[in-house]
Amino acid sequence: MVIDIGIMGNWATQLMAIGGLLAGVYWICYQIFAAKLKIQEHDECINDSLEERQILLRAQKATLEAVSGKRCNGNVDDSINEIDDYMLRKIHEK
Repeated sequence: MVIDIGIMGNWATQLMAIGGLLAGVYWICYQIFAAKLKIQEHDECINDSLEERQILLRAQKATLEAVSGKRCNGNVDDSINEIDDYMLRKIHEK
């Protein structure tokens, strides 16, 4: 039985090509998985930020109402009404 070096070279080249293709597919799948994880983390961060903004808006409204109670009316009452309108709009959007 004679082993031809040319045939062995062809096989080695084909095996390397298949290995490179599999490595490329693995790398693409890994990149997609990593991107999905980053998107999920980003979405969680956005949801936390939205909750914080809602809390801050309520605190701002409470502060304005306290100032309004001291008879420092004027722009304070307008701001309270704008916050109320905004909160109503957001509730109806959901």
